[in-house]
Amino acid sequence: MTRYIYTATKIVTNEKVKGEIESFSMEEAKQQLLAKNILVQNIRKKTILDKEVKAVSTSVISKEELIFLLQELLAVLQSGISLYDALVLIKSSSYSRATTKLVNKLIAYVVKGSTLSHALEETGGVPSFVIGAIKAGECTGKLEQTLEIIIKQLELEIQSTKKLKKAMVYPGIVLTTIIIAGMIAINFIFPQLIYTFEYQNAKLPTITLIFIFISTLLQTHTIPMIIAIFGTIVSLMVISSIPAGKVMIEFIKLKIYKYNRLYILYRNKEIANLLGVLLVSGVALPEAVELLKSSTESYMLKNILDITKQNISEGKYLSYSLNNCKLISPYLVGVIEIGENTGQLGTILLRTGEYFEKSYQHQIEKALVWVEPMVTLLLSLIVAFVVIAMMLPMLTLSLSI
Repeated sequence: MTRYIYTATKIVTNEKVKGEIESFSMEEAKQQLLAKNILVQNIRKKTILDKEVKAVSTSVISKEELIFLLQELLAVLQSGISLYDALVLIKSSSYSRATTKLVNKLIAYVVKGSTLSHALEETGGVPSFVIGAIKAGECTGKLEQTLEIIIKQLELEIQSTKKLKKAMVYPGIVLTTIIIAGMIAINFIFPQLIYTFEYQNAKLPTITLIFIFISTLLQTHTIPMIIAIFGTIVSLMVISSIPAGKVMIEFIKLKIYKYNRLYILYRNKEIANLLGVLLVSGVALPEAVELLKSSTESYMLKNILDITKQNISEGKYLSYSLNNCKLISPYLVGVIEIGENTGQLGTILLRTGEYFEKSYQHQIEKALVWVEPMVTLLLSLIVAFVVIAMMLPMLTLSLSI
């Protein structure tokens, strides 16, 4: 089958969407989309240079807004109100434009008889594992319990992201200040001092000569250096947007000392958390693996899950499929094997996911403990180098007078 990239309009909400679909022909792809109430405007074959296009709408709801929506929905549904009335109440209390737009779309689908999971799937902008878990909760009659599990999982992810961002604020401010101050000094302050040294024909120490060379190099090649840095950033963005480039970047991450352990831990907590949520919600293992594949951004993990799904269809255990994979820790494989033997795979994975989450946050905090001292040391060395390079010639000139 061939993969096609399309832009289209949703018939129910009249919303513009883009995405990709796998089909035997372009016409068959159009018919498949039409069956989902999606009217194709433009469609073409996907090439190797095309980045991944997820079939979502132009407005994507944030995790914070999604938690707000699910919490409100849970609270209202627990009081025995119908789904339609619950969405109308949420719409009236929403303080977010994105949430209001999403709720309006959900109402449009629910009015036509859609379930909550189908409405979320059609509107787009919601993680696949959330939709899959809600669908399973609807089928098993445990929607409220499923919503509680999903909310808890999303809150854990947000807390982890916030801690990482908070820890990077100080280094980011310091490095930005160094760059701005350095650019001003190189272009306006240092040239005057260098001119004074040359005018006095002073005998300059080696450290000052090195400083003059670096300063002159940066001053005369500022634009080419900016172009080179910008070009490098754009190139990396292009490479990281295509599947082959993502696999290559992941392979490099697994080769970096210390960082590889952190990256493996991140992917393992992702597997444990998402797969645990789906299985506890009542999703069958093959479907849970497929939803995990669509939710993860790791192409190495996607390839592993493709093989895993095939092995499961042949009657093999999940632990067997994940064994000896470089991205999967032996600890997680052991936990999965125990879960399979006891019949409590979903529950054990959720507990393991919580352990991985705490371990990941601890490792992040442990690594970032060294960031502030290293940034301060770097700043001190730069200042010391500049001061010594400037002061030594000045002392020489003052003594010669």
